[in-house]
Amino acid sequence: MLLALLLAVAQPTAASVLNSNVAEPGVRADAMALARVVNPEGATIDMLVRNFEATLRSGIKANEDYQALEEEYPGISEAIVQGMLKVMKADAISDMPELRQRYARFFADHFSPEEVAQLIGFYSSEAGLRLVLAKFAKIDAEPFVTGAADDPD
Repeated sequence: MLLALLLAVAQPTAASVLNSNVAEPGVRADAMALARVVNPEGATIDMLVRNFEATLRSGIKANEDYQALEEEYPGISEAIVQGMLKVMKADAISDMPELRQRYARFFADHFSPEEVAQLIGFYSSEAGLRLVLAKFAKIDAEPFVTGAADDPD
């Protein structure tokens, strides 16, 4: 019963994903194009979900209450992780437009149109794309999240 309840709560709702290719009023289209190039949706979402999963599994493993629950209900921890991953991925997808808007505002505020064009040129090249994908592949947020959980101040 508890497992069914947890899984029902963890089911994601249909994400209403906005068109992340459209810049908000006042944000330059070139800055939005750069935001898309340096934050490819697949790599960004994969990184967020991967880090969330690692942190969640680590937290469950270190929590005595979860361990007791697992002993009483074998497999419940994995069911919780899988349910939460679905929710996290849906949230990450729905958050992509706002993430890109923030990057676009930053780029528009700090770089001229000429500089943005140069950045797009580099990050769209084979070398630039490898750099972007390597960045997302290597990000490990677990130490940061664990430190924040241990010391909320």
